[in-house]
Amino acid sequence: MIALAAGGGIETALSSAAATGRGWAYGELRRALEGARLARESPWAALERLGEALGVGELGELAASIGLAGSEGPR
Repeated sequence: MIALAAGGGIETALSSAAATGRGWAYGELRRALEGARLARESPWAALERLGEALGVGELGELAASIGLAGSEGPR
């Protein structure tokens, strides 16, 4: 989340973080985030859906935290 600390937006920070990894999980994250960008929806909604589809509850928790940061600003 260095991009966020440097003044980048949440979307940029998430995309940068997802771009650093290898393997199928990172590919799924990148696809979900890119789909959200193209659909003009929040990245946290895409992460929530991905978590439900994969059965990974931690993605839902991450989505909730990011949603708070997106609506209230990072702290």
